[in-house]
Amino acid sequence: MQTAKDRTKEVLNGLKDGTPEKASLRAGGLAAFADAGLVSALKADAGQDRPLREVLGAHLSRAKAGDYVAVLAFLAETDENRRLIEEVRGRVRAGTTAPVTVSWGPRYLHSTGQLHKGGPPRGLFLFLSDGEKAPLPVLSDGEKTKLAVPGKPFSFGELCRAQAKGDAAAMLSAGRRVLRLDLGGSALEGLRALANALAEVRTAAL
Repeated sequence: MQTAKDRTKEVLNGLKDGTPEKASLRAGGLAAFADAGLVSALKADAGQDRPLREVLGAHLSRAKAGDYVAVLAFLAETDENRRLIEEVRGRVRAGTTAPVTVSWGPRYLHSTGQLHKGGPPRGLFLFLSDGEKAPLPVLSDGEKTKLAVPGKPFSFGELCRAQAKGDAAAMLSAGRRVLRLDLGGSALEGLRALANALAEVRTAAL
C-alpha cells in the first residue's frame, strides 16, 4: 500500500512540474502503458499505434493455469459504465480460462489492492481510466471533482487519476503483468471500443 501511495505522490508532483506522461505505445488510438514483457512481445516502439485487439490479445494470452485477470476501473460508477464493464468482464472470461474480477478504484486499494501487489504473482491486470481532460466523478457530481482538494494544488479528479497511475506503477515495480489504458475524453466510447476489441480477440481464438 505504501508503495502505491509513494508512486501517487510522484504523479501528483509531476502535475505541478508539468511533466508529460509517455505511453509505452498506443492501442487503437488509446494511450497504453504496459510492462516490459508485453511491450517486448508486441515488438512495439513508444508511440506506435497497434490494433487494440492485438494488444489485448497479447496481454491476455499470458494467462496460465492458476492465474486470474483483474479489471481495475478508475471510472465513474454510472449504470452504463457498470453495464459495459460487465460486458468487458464477460468477454475477458470467454477468451481465457482464468477467473475475472472487477474492482472500482480507488476503493479497492485498501482491500484487494494489497493482495495484487503483495500476494502470489498470479494476476494479469487491466487498468481503465479516463483521459486527463475528462470529468471523472469521484463524488456523485462530476463538477465537484473539479474542486481542489483542500490545502492541495490538485482536484479530486486529478487525485483519482494519480491513484490509478500510482497503483499501476507499484504493480510494475513488483513485477506484475500490467496493461493500463487511458480511455480518452469519453469513457463510454472507450469501453465500447474495448468490448468490441475483446469480441474480436475471442473470435480470433476460436
